[in-house]
Amino acid sequence: RRLYRTHPTTNPPSYPSNDQIFHHSNMPTKTFSNGPSPKPPMDAPIPYLGNCPPPFVPLSYYTIGNIVSLNRTVFECIESSCGNFGFDPNPLNQSEGTLYLSGWRLAGACEIATPTFSPSSLPLNDPSIIPSIQPTPVVVATGPETVEPIAQSSLSPSLPPSLTPSQTTSSRPTCERTNNNINVCFAVDQSGSVCNKSNGISGFECIDCQPAFYCNSPGYDTETCCYNFQLVKDFCRDMIISLDALASDSRFSIVKFSTLASIDSELSTADETVVVLDDMIYSGGLTNHADAISVCQQSFQPADTNNGWRNFIVLITDGAPSQPEDRGEEAALEASADVKADGSYIIPILVSSTLDATTNNLFALMEAIASSDGNVLNLENFEELDSVVNILLDDITCEI
Repeated sequence: RRLYRTHPTTNPPSYPSNDQIFHHSNMPTKTFSNGPSPKPPMDAPIPYLGNCPPPFVPLSYYTIGNIVSLNRTVFECIESSCGNFGFDPNPLNQSEGTLYLSGWRLAGACEIATPTFSPSSLPLNDPSIIPSIQPTPVVVATGPETVEPIAQSSLSPSLPPSLTPSQTTSSRPTCERTNNNINVCFAVDQSGSVCNKSNGISGFECIDCQPAFYCNSPGYDTETCCYNFQLVKDFCRDMIISLDALASDSRFSIVKFSTLASIDSELSTADETVVVLDDMIYSGGLTNHADAISVCQQSFQPADTNNGWRNFIVLITDGAPSQPEDRGEEAALEASADVKADGSYIIPILVSSTLDATTNNLFALMEAIASSDGNVLNLENFEELDSVVNILLDDITCEI
């Protein structure tokens, strides 16, 4: 069984916790009021963090760990909702409510930096809590630098190389790329859940990216509709370009699916497929895995299987099949069985949290659809698609 889980590779900056901010701060504070405050004083001062980070921009996309400032107050994004409408941090306008506290954490106070004509004569020894907006310039050496030898030998010299190989094997050894002639169909989920920002609570299918309040991400037109769908298109583009470079001969097709499936790009070269992929328009709707798998198979040429070509279907989805009505899972299993009997290889990519996937039995369904038992790439969110590129390249180009 191969079930790949991915984890973020970077961690957000470390900031004081709410408990540290309000109860254990010994840091000096600055006040910016020109008169007495109309509200009672806080239990404890919030820390002064120096220069302000980038300002908050309403209706922009923010991820957990992002640091912004508003009215000389610093906030840290702690939930994916922090960029949504109505979650704007408003420290000076409490009459608008405190909904923002569920998406933002109050980190401290700051001041807008005013540049000076010369560096400080008394620089601080400790780094600032808020990192500089601009990186420190790199000084390039203009000539060779002489390094004085150390008089005393190191107390911890480097170990000599091993004379015997390790007795344990790598969890994912380097493979031999033997699948040189490949056809790859990417089945791209365009159902409403891909772009619905309410996580399905609103019940909208986001048909044609409507209603925009629930479906349309800031900065995206209604054709791409949302950040998640753009990530899927970027992932498919990266996979197509990489596979084309690795395989001796390769062809690609794109099938888009929601309530029904259709071929968006017939089997063609990488360059031709990428052009069509970039123009793909989000549709919204329900989820039909059976149709997606069957239409992908229809995009292949039957004679290829007898001429040394391997056919692969990459099914990218974020939820359980709801179509055909009342038998979505059964139909998906039937379609996958027919496709595998014809010699095609199915690799599902499931974008769903562990809780959601377990509750809806999605793991079991995807494992049954996959050509190899357990060969399911399961991700927590669409931002993790990049983390499985190399895994998928191996699965497609190496002997299976």
